[in-house]
Amino acid sequence: MMEAQTNVSDAVAKAASAVAQAILTDMLTGNHPARRARAAKPKIDDGSRDKAEQFIQSVHVAVMMQLNTFTNERMKILYALSFMCGGIAQVWAENKTNMILSHSSTFSTLAELLAGIKRTFGDPGQERRAYTNYTP
Repeated sequence: MMEAQTNVSDAVAKAASAVAQAILTDMLTGNHPARRARAAKPKIDDGSRDKAEQFIQSVHVAVMMQLNTFTNERMKILYALSFMCGGIAQVWAENKTNMILSHSSTFSTLAELLAGIKRTFGDPGQERRAYTNYTP
C-alpha cells in the first residue's frame, strides 16, 4: 500500500513538473496563445457637438483593434451606427442604417461614414479656430 502511494505521488510530481516545464518553455520561446486586446466600446453618441470628435475617434480605435471581427466595410458602418442612440443622432443613424440595409447608402466605407458624422454633428468652428490659433 505504501509503495502504491509513493508511485502515485511520484506520478503526480512528474506530471506537475512536466506541465511547469511546458509553461516555462512556452513563455521563454514566446510560443503561447496570444491574448486579444479589446477596445472599449464607443460611448453612445446622442448627436451633441462636443462629443462628436470623441465618438469618431473611439469608433475608429474600436474597429482597428477588431479588424478580424468585421467581414467588410458595410459591417464596420453598421457597427458604428449601432452606437448612435438618443437625440437627433438616433434618427440620423436609423435613416443611414435603413439605407445601408437596403443597399442604397452613399457611404461605402467607414471613413466616409465618420466624415459624414463629423460634417453633421461636429463643431463647424473647430477648423477655423485651429487655423486662427496656428502660429508658424
